[in-house]
This record gives sequence, C-alpha cells and structure tokens, in this order.
Amino acid sequence: MTARISDATAFAEWVRVAQPGEQVCYHVGCLAIDREGNQALDKLAAEALRHSDRGAVLLAQRQGQYLAIRSRTRRRTWRVA
Repeated sequence: MTARISDATAFAEWVRVAQPGEQVCYHVGCLAIDREGNQALDKLAAEALRHSDRGAVLLAQRQGQYLAIRSRTRRRTWRVA
C-alpha cells in the first residue's frame, strides 16, 4: 500500500527521510482541475514539481493516483561551455 501525503510541508519532510525507491501518493483525481481554487493542493503540487526538478523524486501517475518516487541519485546539472 502506498502512503498518502496531503500538504506541502509533509511532502518536503517525506523527501528528506525517504529511502530510494520509496513512493508516496500526493493526490487522487485530476490534479490539473482539482488544484484550481485549492491553495493547499496547488502548493503541494508545486512542491512535488520543485523536488522533481531538483532530481530528488520522480513523478508518475497510475490509475488516477499522482505518485512521487524517491530517486536513487540526484540529477546531474549539465553545463554548456
């Protein structure tokens, strides 16, 4: 069973302590529609995307569940000379 997280602060804490490969569900439904007018959900989705951009988590969707999976390594930053 996948754990559930419902706020941005809890999500950030989960990322800090999660082991590589662990996953958490941060929303069930249609995130693009449900986050409109829902400030807490919008903040949670933005936090998930921020950690994804940093390479800390991989984001996935399965059967209406939005999942974050703790990455095994951090994404490398490529420099263009």
